Amino acid sequence: LHSASSRAFLDGSISNKDDMQIIPRQSGDKWFAVYDSWADMEMAIPKNFALTNNVFSRAVSTFPENWRIDLKWAQMMVAYKKELKADIMFRQSCEKAGHLHADPYRVYAEFAIRTHRIHRARRIFLRGAQHVVDSSDDPDRGLSSLFHSWALCEWKQFKNFDRSRKLFENSLRLTENIEHGAPKRALFLTSFAHFEFSRGNYRVAQHCVCLAIHDHGSGGSADCWKLWSDIATKLDDKALAAQCTEQANLIGIVDCADNLTSSADLPHKTNSNYVVTTNELVNAPWNLKMIMKRRSYSCGEKGDYKIQRQQPMVQEVCKNEASRILTAI
Repeated sequence: LHSASSRAFLDGSISNKDDMQIIPRQSGDKWFAVYDSWADMEMAIPKNFALTNNVFSRAVSTFPENWRIDLKWAQMMVAYKKELKADIMFRQSCEKAGHLHADPYRVYAEFAIRTHRIHRARRIFLRGAQHVVDSSDDPDRGLSSLFHSWALCEWKQFKNFDRSRKLFENSLRLTENIEHGAPKRALFLTSFAHFEFSRGNYRVAQHCVCLAIHDHGSGGSADCWKLWSDIATKLDDKALAAQCTEQANLIGIVDCADNLTSSADLPHKTNSNYVVTTNELVNAPWNLKMIMKRRSYSCGEKGDYKIQRQQPMVQEVCKNEASRILTAI
């Protein structure tokens, strides 16, 4: 249905935009997805605050314990530059979520950073991590993303590099057990690579970029290849830098073409001198050591990237790691 006609059908009892009341509960209110889609439809229309706000008001009255509604409502308030109301909605979302999920705390803290309240953001990150870690349920529940955002905050806002590195490592540990978690790991590894590159640890940054490209699943992002080019330049490997720049440009062209061609179909550049192997490290399982190794040409095969992952950590180990990082920061 067209958005206008859809709204007329769903919202038929509203006759005056300037004098709206929350509509009484109806039979369709048992489906949260109805409100979620309805809110998305209203938010897609510019300067449509009143109707969108009415949808969220009705959704909250129908699902008073659902923290996701308050979180989305807060994000809507941010979009309309109503920061004081957004702050209230974020706090309500965090109170409702409690120990169930870390996303409200993370999004609230990111909002605090954007509004230049970095010390408040740090407290929100810590409070969210403490609440969610104390739960005995699934070890992630948004914790990995919270640690990742917190690590960026410590790095870029506070210049606390030791704490930032610990948070990056913990976010990566928590993604190892998650089904279909590779894209999230790719994002975290890319951020970690940028962090190590800024610290002058070019070999570690290169290692993280390789893992990020592997976990990306579609040939890596243009950002990864551009960063690898910068790393190769610092390591005085001009040939590799040129190859990585070419790959970054190819992926960038694909992205600009609205993904008409998948980046997985691009001609990936490889270097036969690199082999990725496992190593028993203190930061296992995510941290796989990259070593330089030249294959014997008598094998009749060209070298390529090979990754052998260790067995995923059990949930209890993930939870213990998350608890340990909180005591160390």
